[in-house]
Amino acid sequence: MKSRLPLLAVAILSVAIQQRAFAQTRPDSPAVFTQAIVVGANRSVDRELPALRYADDDAARFGELFAELGIRVHLLTRPDAATLRLHPLLANVRAPTQLDLRAAVAEAKSQAAEARLRGQKTVLYVVFAGHGNADGGRAYVTLEDARLYPQDFLEGIIAAVAPTLAHVVIDACHSYQFALSRGA
Repeated sequence: MKSRLPLLAVAILSVAIQQRAFAQTRPDSPAVFTQAIVVGANRSVDRELPALRYADDDAARFGELFAELGIRVHLLTRPDAATLRLHPLLANVRAPTQLDLRAAVAEAKSQAAEARLRGQKTVLYVVFAGHGNADGGRAYVTLEDARLYPQDFLEGIIAAVAPTLAHVVIDACHSYQFALSRGA
């Protein structure tokens, strides 16, 4: 039993350190500014792919979840009639297009910079629900008018906003290949 005490002490210390680190980066902590860019694209720039039915619903739900947690949400989707009946506030959101994504990223970048000036850590969630595909072994996800490759996510979104911590959720075909294509 004595030989397990040092191991138990290390485990308890590890959990305590992890809990303290988490407490410092909770979305509702005043020391942390958290925002999310949520994209739901039912239609793809790849016209041979059929329109999806639920990417807009997934985006709406992620947006609502983040908003309930006090997270600033930049939502891009084109809700269908059924989704608008359930979520009427979606009538005035940005479309899942390259131009609107750039505008959302610019806004998120500005807000993250303001938070850093206030001394806050910044957290960014990027959620994509829609079509994914592969071209010559390179995976990508699609907006209505553009393909986004992993480098577009890393450089055009994550590096542009430059958060302290980033989380990316991809709900699309080829998402496994998309995630692995960025390297180890």
